Amino acid sequence: MHTKLSIPERLKDLRVVDKHLTLEQLAEQTGLSKSALSKYESDDYKDISPFAIATLAEFYGVSTDYLMGLSENKNHPNTELQALHLSDDRLVLVGLLRSRFGKQLNFQIGQHHQFEMEEIEDINWPRTSPFVENGHLDEPEGIIDELTVEHWFIQNNVEHHPNANDIFTVKSTQKFITIPEGDSGGKSFKRLHRWRYSPTAAYGNNEVHLHPYLARRISVAEALAIQSLPEDFSLPPDLPLSAKFKMVGNGVPYLLALGIANDISEWIDQFLHRIEE
Repeated sequence: MHTKLSIPERLKDLRVVDKHLTLEQLAEQTGLSKSALSKYESDDYKDISPFAIATLAEFYGVSTDYLMGLSENKNHPNTELQALHLSDDRLVLVGLLRSRFGKQLNFQIGQHHQFEMEEIEDINWPRTSPFVENGHLDEPEGIIDELTVEHWFIQNNVEHHPNANDIFTVKSTQKFITIPEGDSGGKSFKRLHRWRYSPTAAYGNNEVHLHPYLARRISVAEALAIQSLPEDFSLPPDLPLSAKFKMVGNGVPYLLALGIANDISEWIDQFLHRIEE
């Protein structure tokens, strides 16, 4: 009979059996402290930070679900979207009261979109560039500036935003400086490219988004910016940091939500005008 491994057992098994490492060696290669790693492998320890989970999952090449005992499949569900051949299209459901609007509705969403997907996909977006802390990188020709990470960082003045200092910090940034700008192919660590659109703004145990040209994670202010929130929007200072990132990641991009809301509002106005005639 197969016995399900506990979280500490999984961590120790990956370190000793798969990697053949001591705690000292693991600490050196991951940037996590030896004392913390030792606690994670102890039977009575249950408090593991999201950053440590993401770091260890990335290092061992396993999914965070496997690491946390939620799955027995080491490679699921962190498989890259490209490998699954899935699109990133969104399904938007809008409910309208049948007794008020009837059964046959002629409604098409997307009237307020600003760019065509074909136009975006045809652009030769930059892929990766060597990471240089605080390094300069010229904006490529032929891209749509309004869709880039750097455009939103500048527009929202993220360095002076109320949530500018809301950042998860780590003792060692050695792992961060090894990832090129724009390299979003890792299971956990993904570095944004300043002259490309952000692949996602999802947060949690599975993904850690790194600043394009600084050796750190992005701030709450920067996450709000790439979600296209207005500059004057901020999250309350008394919220836990993890809650702030979760709120940003779970939200629909502001401009997308605004466009859908305007579509629905205009359609309802037109519908009411027709029945009043």
